[in-house]
Amino acid sequence: MKVFVFSNDIDSLKIVKKISEIDVHFCTKVMSTCAKEQILLQIDEQTSILESVNYLAKELSSCQKALFITSSYFKDIAALLAGYLNAGVVCDVVEFSLEDKVKTKNLAYGGALVKESQIESDLAFISLSPNYIFDDYELALNDIEAKNIQITKNKIHINEQRKKQSNDVDLTKAKLILAVGRGFAQKQDLDLAYQYANKINAQIACSRPIAETEKWIDKSRYVGISGNITRADVYIAVGISGQVQHMVGCKDAKKIVVINKDEKAPIFEQADLAIVGDLKEVLAQLIQ
Repeated sequence: MKVFVFSNDIDSLKIVKKISEIDVHFCTKVMSTCAKEQILLQIDEQTSILESVNYLAKELSSCQKALFITSSYFKDIAALLAGYLNAGVVCDVVEFSLEDKVKTKNLAYGGALVKESQIESDLAFISLSPNYIFDDYELALNDIEAKNIQITKNKIHINEQRKKQSNDVDLTKAKLILAVGRGFAQKQDLDLAYQYANKINAQIACSRPIAETEKWIDKSRYVGISGNITRADVYIAVGISGQVQHMVGCKDAKKIVVINKDEKAPIFEQADLAIVGDLKEVLAQLIQ
């Protein structure tokens, strides 16, 4: 089975290389690779994704048995190409293996369970979850001469493009995290959390309601099934009840510290260290 990877990041290459050799690496920017062959897709900025996928489908239609793996950035391409090529597809994969068939695992029902699938078709597509957790893997990268493919069919005119303003923090690599939740009644109360985080050099994170409902903290700092999946050495949860959707994002921390006034909150069941008390009083004492 030939393995094709669509990725612009090294982490995706590490994930695949640890399991299988990479025959062809597709990317849209110049980068080093560990694949046998590299193809640089030069896609005109006004070319639609449908036009790009249609072109790629024609290029790949002669494949007999192959696995196509995409990073989350190329997730749309995985789904559309699978449709064009009549192939099986599984998205947001957190684990996969190659035996007689392609077997995958991904989270379902808000992270409450892990779904296992097997792709029966000869052509298979999987897209890796942005929260794929793996042990780091030493990768030998080479600069090889890439084949350039120009895709320039223009049926859609783009009038304007605006880059998303994103925070530069990467919670997936943070070692010490202080996460805040609905226990904070007012936005100004978060000052205590910021002061303590600054004192202990921790990254600030939050539960989904703080980011999406209250909009007190940027969504890039939201921890949970549809946000960041973290593996901190210490995860300090302040005013967080511990619903399963949030705990999926922090359960792999080495130590979980909980501060909550509700001693019956579900999060205490997963705490290594628990403090029952008013979060403002506890944080004020910790700051001192």
